[in-house]
Amino acid sequence: MNWQKIETAPKDGTEIIGAFYRDYGFGKPTTYGPWTIRWNGKEWISSWDGWQVISSQTDFGTDYHGPDIEPTHWMPLPPPPIDED
Repeated sequence: MNWQKIETAPKDGTEIIGAFYRDYGFGKPTTYGPWTIRWNGKEWISSWDGWQVISSQTDFGTDYHGPDIEPTHWMPLPPPPIDED
């Protein structure tokens, strides 16, 4: 499945894969994600118990995507693995 515009994403609490993509017109386009997200009725949040999405981690600390970084694209989660034994 290809990435779809976030406007078409389900807003019923379904867990999906989200990403932020923007081409600022210079250099390489900016992409954050992918990460799992869900709509909580008012905003997109990380689907892992509402934890914020980590932007970067270094010895100096952790930076999180703030509320200004909204997902721009989404795709459904793949089916879970099946034990074939």
